[in-house]
Amino acid sequence: MKNYQVLLWDVDDTLLDFPKSEEYAFFHSLKKFDIECTYEDYKVYSEINDKKWKLLELGQITREEVLVGRFRDFFDYMGIHHVDVTEFQPVYQEELGSVFYFIEEADNLLLRLKEAGYKQYLVTNGVVKTQAKKLKLSGLDKIVDGIFISEAVGYNKPSREYFEKVLTEIDANCKENILLIGDSLSSDIKGGKNAGIPTCLFIKNKEKLNQEQFISDIEAMKPDYVIQSLWNILEILEGKESYSWQNLKTKN
Repeated sequence: MKNYQVLLWDVDDTLLDFPKSEEYAFFHSLKKFDIECTYEDYKVYSEINDKKWKLLELGQITREEVLVGRFRDFFDYMGIHHVDVTEFQPVYQEELGSVFYFIEEADNLLLRLKEAGYKQYLVTNGVVKTQAKKLKLSGLDKIVDGIFISEAVGYNKPSREYFEKVLTEIDANCKENILLIGDSLSSDIKGGKNAGIPTCLFIKNKEKLNQEQFISDIEAMKPDYVIQSLWNILEILEGKESYSWQNLKTKN
């Protein structure tokens, strides 16, 4: 039985529902600039944004090319030329940090783990101003023992440098006693593997289990655990259930 003492939590799409916040920020920001878009247009933007962040994880573009470039590409797609993207971007970031939605009462889960004596830290790629505001509004900043936002750290997940800084700051005695929980194979699980710490993949969208590429990526990345509910983490910590990928695949 593993003796985990430190939990590293991803934020967006693990503890907080990012798509809901993204949709809110998208439409409220456009409204301030008198721009009308449909939900289909929003999905185009969301895909552009996701691709930009994936390129940042790979080190192929800069953070500025993500934050501004996503709107430049989207506005070009929409034929919007009367709005300066450098003026639109900070408005969007402000809106994005002004709302949050918990996944599965994640705040209560973290409170329970805190009371049980676990050290907990948030490891997130994002903009400091936006993430810090959102985490303060949600109250998560009061529950956890520390927050590591990539912009402040100076490196992004899944880089080895990001996790080296995290591990140095938390002064963990043994990597085997740390568990990283996140929804992204390319950011969280790969990052944990790069750092040599155990990982737990959270699959919020169960439809992904029907996607051959997603299944192939899981088997290639080999997370130590795969869960479909955040609260499964309690059984892992108590040693009651292994939650291995093989077991989940058999059930499905």
